[in-house]
Formats: sequence, C-alpha cells, structure tokens
Amino acid sequence: MLKHFEALLRAYTILEDLTPLKYDCGTLCDSLCCKNNSTEDETLGMWLLPYEKELLSALVSEDKQTDFRFGKAEDGTQTVFCRGRCKRQFRPFACRIYPFYADIMKDITGRTKIKVKIDPRARLTCPIAMQNSYLRPSIDFIASVKSAVRELMNDQEIKKDLIAISEFLSEIGEMQSKLLGI
Repeated sequence: MLKHFEALLRAYTILEDLTPLKYDCGTLCDSLCCKNNSTEDETLGMWLLPYEKELLSALVSEDKQTDFRFGKAEDGTQTVFCRGRCKRQFRPFACRIYPFYADIMKDITGRTKIKVKIDPRARLTCPIAMQNSYLRPSIDFIASVKSAVRELMNDQEIKKDLIAISEFLSEIGEMQSKLLGI
C-alpha cells in the first residue's frame, strides 16, 4: 500500500499550490465546488482513486478542520463528501484538478497522450466549465495536471482507474456534444 500512497502524494505535491486560474477561482462562484456537498445519496461526491480513501483517512485523522465522509458509488467506486471545509493539502486528486479531467488515449504510434479537458459534469456549476466561458486555465496548471497524471500512471492499479474515468467522462462529453451542441 505504501507504493500507492507514494504515487498519490507525488501527484498531490505537483498540484499543491495550483488552481485552474492564476488567482483563486473560488472568487468567481463563492467557492461553490468547496461548499458542503454532503448528502444522504452516497452515489454522489468526488470520486477517489484506488487507495486514496486510506491515504486521506490517515492524513486527516488528527485534523479537526477537515471533515470528510466517505461513500461508494453504485459501481463500487469510493467517493468522498466534503462537509464544506478542509485544509487544501488534504484535497483528493479529483478536487485538485476540478473542473477538469485527464482524457487518456493512445496516438497512432501507440504512445499514451494526456489531454486536460473540461469535466462534463461541471458544466452547470463551474464558471470555468460553462459553455462559451472566457476563462482559460493557466498553462502551468494544465502542465501540472498532465505531470501529476503521468506520475499516477506509474502505478498500474491507479492507471487502470484513471483510464476508466477518462473513457466514462469522454463518453458523457460526446453525448453532451451531440445532444446539446456544446
């Protein structure tokens, strides 16, 4: 389990002080993505990568400011619910890259390519993700997300999960495009 923790911590470190914009993007929406998303529906929440629940549990065990509740999506994926407050260093990977995801694909030579795309689930809540948004993420943020994903892909269990998430969110994005023209 330690090797999984190390991969996650390296990815966390790469993204530690970065946000999508060169300023606190929470000023645009009053930090809507960090508001209390606690709910009785355990299928909602931020998805966790393999071993992330165990890592976050260990990291926040003595912290009184961070208040997470863990759950499971219908497919068994671990989720975390924020109760509206946490220390930034304890954010899960999904929160660190929100409102984006890593679209992982193979190019014609068979090399893995990572493209950072808007998470289609964020289109109704995040000003950065909204259709026709004039807000562009910083180049440093995008490069760091790619670096963090490459780091995580060195762990085969986490890589498998990242690819599954990529495929799922890409399908949702394609359906949105076809249905809504976005």
